[in-house]
Amino acid sequence: MTASRLIDTSIWLDYFYRSKFKEIIDTSEILFVSILSVFEIRRKLYKDKIDPDKAATIMEFLQKKSLIQPISREIAEAATKISFYHGIPATDSLIYATAQHHQAELITRDNDFRGLENATILR
Repeated sequence: MTASRLIDTSIWLDYFYRSKFKEIIDTSEILFVSILSVFEIRRKLYKDKIDPDKAATIMEFLQKKSLIQPISREIAEAATKISFYHGIPATDSLIYATAQHHQAELITRDNDFRGLENATILR
């Protein structure tokens, strides 16, 4: 496993909303993020009626700080097995499969990933 890290939606939201996990985000390291997390973050900003300029700044930061990873057919197929065998919801399975595909450690707060290889659940 490489030193790469894929940051899950929950970590990003705590960073943007609560200024948590600065030691993870505010580094010189380039981080991976799933395109699904981009969707989930943007959706949360809309739901919470965040000022459009602030939302744009958040999304620009996310794009500059991370490499946004798309969902490929291989990732979708791997996610299907992960979802089926581990009982993980579809979106989470796709995010985890993306991390695995890129040999990256998944950093999350989501307990759905508990017990999975190379998934670190933070408090």
